Amino acid sequence: DADERIIIGDDTVSVYSPSVGNIARKRYPDETVGIILSFVIGIQTGKVVIPYDYSFICEILGKTYGYSVQRSTIEDDGRADLYYITDPVVAGALLIRYLGYKKMTFCDICEIIPVHGSEVVRVDVADENIGKVMLSLIDKGSNTELVEGIKIFVPDKDGTVLITPEKRRHSFRIYAESLNSET
Repeated sequence: DADERIIIGDDTVSVYSPSVGNIARKRYPDETVGIILSFVIGIQTGKVVIPYDYSFICEILGKTYGYSVQRSTIEDDGRADLYYITDPVVAGALLIRYLGYKKMTFCDICEIIPVHGSEVVRVDVADENIGKVMLSLIDKGSNTELVEGIKIFVPDKDGTVLITPEKRRHSFRIYAESLNSET
Protein backbone atom coordinates (compact mmCIF):
# COMPACT_ATOMS: atom_id res chain seq x y z
CA ASP A 1 0.00 0.00 0.00
CA ALA A 2 1.54 3.28 -1.11
CA ASP A 3 0.08 5.12 1.89
CA GLU A 4 1.65 2.88 4.54
CA ARG A 5 3.65 4.79 7.17
CA ILE A 6 6.16 3.06 9.44
CA ILE A 7 7.05 4.64 12.77
CA ILE A 8 10.05 3.07 14.50
CA GLY A 9 10.00 3.79 18.23
CA ASP A 10 12.23 2.78 21.09
CA ASP A 11 10.38 -0.45 21.74
CA THR A 12 7.83 -0.93 18.95
CA VAL A 13 7.20 -0.51 15.29
CA SER A 14 3.85 1.03 14.44
CA VAL A 15 2.37 0.78 10.96
CA TYR A 16 -0.30 3.17 9.75
CA SER A 17 -2.28 2.28 6.63
CA PRO A 18 -5.67 3.24 5.16
CA SER A 19 -8.46 0.88 6.08
CA VAL A 20 -11.98 1.67 4.88
CA GLY A 21 -11.29 5.38 4.72
CA ASN A 22 -9.60 5.46 8.13
CA ILE A 23 -6.03 5.04 9.25
CA ALA A 24 -5.47 1.64 10.85
CA ARG A 25 -2.63 1.39 13.34
CA LYS A 26 -0.91 -1.81 14.36
CA ARG A 27 1.96 -2.15 16.82
CA TYR A 28 4.38 -5.01 16.35
CA PRO A 29 6.15 -6.52 19.36
CA ASP A 30 9.94 -6.64 19.69
CA GLU A 31 10.04 -10.33 18.76
CA THR A 32 8.27 -9.77 15.44
CA VAL A 33 10.41 -6.75 14.60
CA GLY A 34 13.59 -8.70 15.44
CA ILE A 35 12.55 -11.59 13.21
CA ILE A 36 11.72 -9.23 10.33
CA LEU A 37 14.98 -7.30 10.72
CA SER A 38 17.03 -10.51 10.80
CA PHE A 39 15.27 -11.63 7.61
CA VAL A 40 15.83 -8.30 5.82
CA ILE A 41 19.52 -8.13 6.79
CA GLY A 42 20.08 -11.80 5.96
CA ILE A 43 18.42 -11.53 2.55
CA GLN A 44 20.41 -8.41 1.65
CA THR A 45 23.83 -9.49 2.92
CA GLY A 46 23.76 -13.30 2.93
CA LYS A 47 24.46 -13.35 6.67
CA VAL A 48 22.92 -11.92 9.81
CA VAL A 49 24.29 -11.73 13.35
CA ILE A 50 21.56 -11.70 15.98
CA PRO A 51 21.52 -11.37 19.76
CA TYR A 52 21.60 -14.71 21.52
CA ASP A 53 18.05 -14.38 22.86
CA TYR A 54 16.36 -13.77 19.48
CA SER A 55 13.71 -16.21 18.26
CA PHE A 56 14.71 -19.54 16.71
CA ILE A 57 12.42 -18.53 13.85
CA CYS A 58 15.41 -16.48 12.60
CA GLU A 59 17.31 -19.72 11.89
CA ILE A 60 14.30 -21.28 10.19
CA LEU A 61 14.02 -18.28 7.86
CA GLY A 62 17.77 -18.38 7.19
CA LYS A 63 17.57 -22.03 6.11
CA THR A 64 14.46 -21.37 4.03
CA TYR A 65 15.82 -18.31 2.22
CA GLY A 66 19.50 -19.31 1.98
CA TYR A 67 21.42 -17.02 4.33
CA SER A 68 23.47 -17.79 7.42
CA VAL A 69 22.42 -16.83 10.94
CA GLN A 70 24.96 -16.41 13.70
CA ARG A 71 24.07 -15.78 17.33
CA SER A 72 26.30 -13.48 19.32
CA THR A 73 26.64 -12.18 22.85
CA ILE A 74 27.96 -8.82 23.93
CA GLU A 75 31.24 -10.53 24.92
CA ASP A 76 31.82 -12.25 21.53
CA ASP A 77 34.48 -11.05 19.11
CA GLY A 78 31.82 -10.64 16.38
CA ARG A 79 29.62 -8.40 18.52
CA ALA A 80 30.26 -5.40 16.25
CA ASP A 81 28.04 -7.11 13.65
CA LEU A 82 25.11 -6.79 16.08
CA TYR A 83 25.13 -3.10 15.20
CA TYR A 84 23.10 -3.71 12.04
CA ILE A 85 20.19 -5.22 13.93
CA THR A 86 20.36 -3.33 17.24
CA ASP A 87 20.85 0.23 16.01
CA PRO A 88 17.36 1.54 15.16
CA VAL A 89 18.58 4.01 12.52
CA VAL A 90 20.67 1.46 10.62
CA ALA A 91 18.02 -1.27 10.96
CA GLY A 92 15.27 1.13 9.89
CA ALA A 93 17.26 2.23 6.83
CA LEU A 94 17.89 -1.39 5.79
CA LEU A 95 14.21 -2.21 6.30
CA ILE A 96 12.96 0.77 4.28
CA ARG A 97 15.47 0.08 1.49
CA TYR A 98 14.32 -3.54 1.26
CA LEU A 99 10.61 -2.67 1.32
CA GLY A 100 11.10 -0.03 -1.39
CA TYR A 101 13.17 -2.32 -3.60
CA LYS A 102 10.66 -5.18 -3.28
CA LYS A 103 7.64 -2.83 -3.41
CA MET A 104 6.31 -4.46 -0.25
CA THR A 105 4.68 -3.17 2.90
CA PHE A 106 5.72 -4.07 6.43
CA CYS A 107 2.47 -6.01 6.74
CA ASP A 108 3.39 -8.00 3.59
CA ILE A 109 6.76 -8.94 4.98
CA CYS A 110 5.19 -10.13 8.26
CA GLU A 111 3.49 -12.87 6.24
CA ILE A 112 6.82 -14.72 5.93
CA ILE A 113 6.99 -15.44 9.67
CA PRO A 114 5.95 -19.03 10.40
CA VAL A 115 3.08 -19.42 12.83
CA HIS A 116 4.54 -20.12 16.24
CA GLY A 117 3.92 -19.58 19.90
CA SER A 118 6.16 -17.76 22.35
CA GLU A 119 6.05 -16.64 25.93
CA VAL A 120 8.40 -14.67 28.18
CA VAL A 121 8.05 -14.80 31.95
CA ARG A 122 10.14 -13.63 34.88
CA VAL A 123 10.50 -15.88 37.91
CA ASP A 124 11.81 -14.45 41.20
CA VAL A 125 14.31 -16.58 43.15
CA ALA A 126 16.06 -16.01 46.46
CA ASP A 127 19.60 -14.75 45.78
CA GLU A 128 21.28 -17.71 47.49
CA ASN A 129 19.33 -20.16 45.31
CA ILE A 130 20.18 -18.78 41.85
CA GLY A 131 23.24 -21.02 41.39
CA LYS A 132 21.43 -24.09 42.75
CA VAL A 133 18.52 -23.55 40.37
CA MET A 134 20.87 -23.14 37.39
CA LEU A 135 22.76 -26.33 38.27
CA SER A 136 19.54 -28.29 38.66
CA LEU A 137 18.38 -27.22 35.19
CA ILE A 138 21.53 -28.19 33.30
CA ASP A 139 20.94 -31.29 31.22
CA LYS A 140 24.20 -33.14 30.69
CA GLY A 141 22.83 -34.45 27.39
CA SER A 142 22.97 -32.91 23.96
CA ASN A 143 19.70 -30.99 24.30
CA THR A 144 21.22 -28.02 26.15
CA GLU A 145 23.50 -25.14 25.33
CA LEU A 146 25.19 -23.03 27.99
CA VAL A 147 25.55 -19.50 26.60
CA GLU A 148 24.03 -16.51 28.41
CA GLY A 149 22.05 -18.98 30.47
CA ILE A 150 20.65 -22.38 29.67
CA LYS A 151 19.03 -23.08 26.32
CA ILE A 152 17.05 -26.30 26.20
CA PHE A 153 16.11 -27.72 22.82
CA VAL A 154 12.82 -29.59 22.77
CA PRO A 155 12.87 -31.40 19.40
CA ASP A 156 9.62 -33.34 19.86
CA LYS A 157 7.82 -30.01 20.40
CA ASP A 158 9.79 -28.09 17.71
CA GLY A 159 10.82 -25.55 20.29
CA THR A 160 13.34 -24.10 22.69
CA VAL A 161 13.42 -22.74 26.22
CA LEU A 162 16.05 -20.16 27.19
CA ILE A 163 16.55 -19.50 30.90
CA THR A 164 18.72 -16.49 31.72
CA PRO A 165 19.54 -15.03 35.12
CA GLU A 166 18.77 -11.35 35.47
CA LYS A 167 21.88 -9.34 36.31
CA ARG A 168 20.24 -6.73 38.54
CA ARG A 169 17.41 -8.77 40.03
CA HIS A 170 17.10 -12.01 41.90
CA SER A 171 15.17 -13.65 39.10
CA PHE A 172 15.30 -15.59 35.87
CA ARG A 173 13.82 -14.64 32.55
CA ILE A 174 12.36 -17.61 30.69
CA TYR A 175 11.82 -17.46 26.92
CA ALA A 176 9.82 -20.39 25.55
CA GLU A 177 8.83 -20.85 21.93
CA SER A 178 7.54 -23.55 19.65
CA LEU A 179 6.36 -23.96 16.09
CA ASN A 180 3.18 -25.32 17.63
CA SER A 181 1.39 -22.38 19.26
CA GLU A 182 -0.49 -24.80 21.52
CA THR A 183 2.70 -26.21 23.12
